[in-house]
Amino acid sequence: MKKELVFLILLLSIVSCTSQTSSIPKSIKEYQDSIDYSCSKDSDCEIKDIRNCCGYFPSCVNKNFRPNLKLVDELCKKEDKLSICGFREIQSCECINNKCGEK
Repeated sequence: MKKELVFLILLLSIVSCTSQTSSIPKSIKEYQDSIDYSCSKDSDCEIKDIRNCCGYFPSCVNKNFRPNLKLVDELCKKEDKLSICGFREIQSCECINNKCGEK
């Protein structure tokens, strides 16, 4: 019984690691598609640097979304899409039709 439990825990750990690895975006488009803009109320939204191939890029996103700035930089280099651009200042966010946006 003890060996079976240890085996089950080990198997679940491996499956968990494998599923997390496969969800890493492989392109800038995949990264952009993975950004969580969902909300049900204004307090679900927060201004965060989600990064793009120009560098710093603030946006209203779900407060629990964790941008992977290093990954974006790596993908932009890989796709040869590095550039210098401007960005707009965002004062606050709100939830509009279940999607975070600028107020």
